[in-house]
Amino acid sequence: MATGIFVKTKELTDNASALVRDVGSTNELCFITEDGKAAAVLMSINRYNALMDIVEESEHPSSEPEVRRESRERITVKGILRQSKTEMLRKNSVQAQ
Repeated sequence: MATGIFVKTKELTDNASALVRDVGSTNELCFITEDGKAAAVLMSINRYNALMDIVEESEHPSSEPEVRRESRERITVKGILRQSKTEMLRKNSVQAQ
């Protein structure tokens, strides 16, 4: 299940700077919607770099898996997944109360 915030294209146009700043500081995904359907995703550069590392590794597997330096310095994929899962569990527990 995707977690993140959902904004309409109009809201993106009106609040682009604030959305970029929020996404950059929280590493949360921002889904941009058109006609009620997700059309694009805005993500932090850290999250993007981690995703690209996974893609590159899958396209060019090496005998010794190596995490790219950019990911080590900025964020780990495990950290992204752990953070997303923690946020989802926290939201679900708040809703249940």
